[in-house]
Amino acid sequence: MVSDSLFGTIIFYLILNHASTLYTNEIKSLVGKEASIMCNITVPKSDNILLIRWFKGDINGQPLYTIDGRHSSDISNGEHFVSHDTFPNGTSDRIKMDMKSAPYMLKIKSIREQDDGIYFCRIDLHWSRTMIESVRLNVIMPPTKLTIVNMNGIPFRNTAGPFNEGENAQLKCIASGGKPWPNLEWFESEKLLDGSYQVSNESKTVQSTLILYNLERRYLFRAITCKAYHQEYQSMEETVSLEMNLKPIYVKISNTDAIKKNGQKSRFTCTTFGSRPPAIITWHLNNRTLPYTSETYSEDGNHTASILDLPLHRQMDGKVLICKSENKKIVNTSLEDQFTLNVQFSPVCKENQRTVYPASIGELIDITCLIEANPRQVTFWWTKNQSHGEAIEMETKMISHGEPLRSIFKVNVESQSDFRSYYCGAKNVIGSIESLCIFSIIPQDPPAKLESCVILNDETDYKVKCSAPDKSPPSIDHILELYEDEGEHKLLETYTNQKSPVFRLKNINTSTSYLIILYSINKGGKSEDFILFLKGNKSAPIPLHISDLKGNWHAIRDGTNSRTSYPPPVSPNQVPIISLFGALSLLFVISFAIMTIVCLLIIIVRLKVSVNQAARKENNRNNNNDNNHDSTKPDFDGDHDIIDDDNVNSRTPDIIPTQNMEQSIAKVILIDSPKELTENFLAFTEIHFVDIDTSSALTIPVKIQIENSSIPANVASPESFRSTPV
Repeated sequence: MVSDSLFGTIIFYLILNHASTLYTNEIKSLVGKEASIMCNITVPKSDNILLIRWFKGDINGQPLYTIDGRHSSDISNGEHFVSHDTFPNGTSDRIKMDMKSAPYMLKIKSIREQDDGIYFCRIDLHWSRTMIESVRLNVIMPPTKLTIVNMNGIPFRNTAGPFNEGENAQLKCIASGGKPWPNLEWFESEKLLDGSYQVSNESKTVQSTLILYNLERRYLFRAITCKAYHQEYQSMEETVSLEMNLKPIYVKISNTDAIKKNGQKSRFTCTTFGSRPPAIITWHLNNRTLPYTSETYSEDGNHTASILDLPLHRQMDGKVLICKSENKKIVNTSLEDQFTLNVQFSPVCKENQRTVYPASIGELIDITCLIEANPRQVTFWWTKNQSHGEAIEMETKMISHGEPLRSIFKVNVESQSDFRSYYCGAKNVIGSIESLCIFSIIPQDPPAKLESCVILNDETDYKVKCSAPDKSPPSIDHILELYEDEGEHKLLETYTNQKSPVFRLKNINTSTSYLIILYSINKGGKSEDFILFLKGNKSAPIPLHISDLKGNWHAIRDGTNSRTSYPPPVSPNQVPIISLFGALSLLFVISFAIMTIVCLLIIIVRLKVSVNQAARKENNRNNNNDNNHDSTKPDFDGDHDIIDDDNVNSRTPDIIPTQNMEQSIAKVILIDSPKELTENFLAFTEIHFVDIDTSSALTIPVKIQIENSSIPANVASPESFRSTPV
């Protein structure tokens, strides 16, 4: 069984094959307007029309409009039917067949996007074959929306930006929809800027990007328009005004004070314009930002003025006052003006100038007095009295701009009375100096001893390098004396360096030992010597004895040749550098360590002795109580004699006296050789011992410190202690 749709399709093709005429036309209509679709079919005069039906897209589907003339004498009086599926309630009046026009016209009002498509007009005749006409309706649609956005897709509202002067500005125009696709163009007034665009079928948009390179100030508030247009429909456009951040183009410092004096306050005004938004003004002096007094702006914000009330002082003379104008929204756009301060002040002594002049009797000294003043036309005077006494004849020397003014006073040091203070003064039109400049001539001290002397070996020769102390009096010469460290200690070479204590030794024989003496001299005398030894290869190196250095090398220089215990110098191959300072430092460290240990031992001994003394005193009190109790008992043993202590001590000299021993023995510090004493004696005395080597003299009297007094004692032999009836 064949379905209805298949049957209809077969009938349609049969009709097409047998239709007398088939026309295909195309019409265009703008959305929202009225479209007239013509059914351009000529009907024979001998025949009449029974049915007129309009189809959209599928001729086998349901007709969207029908005129039925089968029950009337003429088709013009036929009955009209509208498909409610295509035109639901309320919209059926949009479509109507105009039967008065020739040919017949199907009119659709308020064309919509969904009305676009192919329409078929089918006419069924009474006698002739069925006729079909197809018409293509193209609905023209302009873009639904036109927007100018930034590169992040955020729309601009009337104003685009702000953009920075000198940078690039990017604008994007987006047209949504449109059939056919619109063209996009950018305009500045009537000038075409760009006409390129891209179509996106995925997003159904047309996009165009405008880049304005290196924006100039003239683009401020400039109107930029994006236009979407097509010949089939009316064009659309969107316009934005450019907002910009502008750099300052002018800055100037002004001041009305003709003369600026030390201590007064001067007003400075800094004016700037050209910046948008208004510029930020800052004042600077000596790398320091100054607080301004007030700031004003013009109505349009283009001009800014800052007022600075600056207290002046003499240290500002010659300094540069800077006014800086800057738009914080644009990087590296600061503009500045400079004003060199000319502050007038009376003379003052220049700081950090030389005030002390070491000298020797018979020396001519030039004392230089440095003065700062503005104006620079000054008069100098010198005096020996601080209270502006009688002026001394002097020599004044004027120096060019930028250097301090100076006066040179010559003093011939003839006696001790010339070692004193001298005073320098000056004045200009502003006034006289308030505090005189004080200079002193003092007896010159000899240089300080050189420090950190070392010997450096660079395989070809030897270099000796020292450093002079920072606070040492100035030296005229640094001297190195090279002696042979054998035989007569002959002076081999003397090296002199006026600049620094650095010497290069020549013709050094590696098999010979040398004594090196370094010192500095000036008019005040000679520094202490610094001594180094350089030992040859022919003898083994031994340590340097610091205690032998000082006296022996003086004997060498004095010609006494006294070197009975002079230590051999150290070999340069084993210990290339030896310094007296380093050896003394080592000796000091060792001595300090030994003293610390001894003190700790003494403290420990004294603490332990004090504890034992307290215990013995307690025992003595107990024993005395027992003795007193026993003395009341009669002695029933008539064979024993009562012996007092004095008699016992006199008859038995080997027994150590016990009288008052308990009160004194706690203060014993040391005694010879405890190993030689018997165990009973140790228990009796409870003495704390420190070992001392007395193997060669056991009977030599020694002293035992007891209660801040010394008593003689004999060190008995071990046998005598063993025989002593303790």
